[in-house]
Amino acid sequence: MEKFNETLGIAMDKVVFGMKGILMARDKKGIDMLLYSDDYIRKLNSVKRIEFSTLISDVESNGGKVVKMSSKHITGESN
Repeated sequence: MEKFNETLGIAMDKVVFGMKGILMARDKKGIDMLLYSDDYIRKLNSVKRIEFSTLISDVESNGGKVVKMSSKHITGESN
């Protein structure tokens, strides 16, 4: 989370939000870190969950890091 906040403060153009932006960055192999909430996954239907799982695999196979944040932890720290 610290690295995300640092990047957000220094280079906002290197941060994307929402699936459209994330998929565009993935297609360009431009994701250094994918940060998502476990709560987001729980709310997806089965088809979208499979698509998100593919996204995670794509990011990891391109050398990116995937971080799942806990929505139950007060600070949202990864678990």
